[in-house]
Amino acid sequence: MGRVGILGGTFDPPHIAHLVMAREAVEKIPLERILFMPAPNPPHKIPEELTPYSLRLKMVELALSGDAGLELSRMEEFRNGPSYTVDLLKHYHQLHDDDVFFIIGADTLSDLPNWKDPGGILELTTLVVFPRTGYPSILPVAGGASVVLFEGPVIDISSTEIREKMAAGERMKRFLPEPVYEFILDNSLYKC
Repeated sequence: MGRVGILGGTFDPPHIAHLVMAREAVEKIPLERILFMPAPNPPHKIPEELTPYSLRLKMVELALSGDAGLELSRMEEFRNGPSYTVDLLKHYHQLHDDDVFFIIGADTLSDLPNWKDPGGILELTTLVVFPRTGYPSILPVAGGASVVLFEGPVIDISSTEIREKMAAGERMKRFLPEPVYEFILDNSLYKC
């Protein structure tokens, strides 16, 4: 039985804050590895506004290249219908006998009560919560839930902000791994 972190998300695009959170979790919890799991069909996103899943997978692959302990998981690749976290965690536990740590930002934690079966999520994993400016670091959670709160530097950037600023002509290179930035330019993503 291992200690594995899961960082789920749309990753449209993956940016340095994703990598910093993952590296911090590997080092400080500690975890054996972090699985980045891009969601093919996130229920809170408009499908037509998403970069195609294959391109998001490639960007995550590029972001993680050469980073020991950080891995791309394709477990969600062939899922039909919405990509719900509770379903992902149940499926993972059917395949593996690991202690799972689900990594989120405080912004996501504040929205957790609106997710599908938040109680099930709390039963299946330990939440690892990273700070975000303007969001509380801790919220009341159900009895018995395990939550790890991180203190430390806040990297205030989001994929949405990167897409919007790049579409407006701003260079967001400092917030993206170099190969991801080049891939975005080479493929004219985000109206670049």
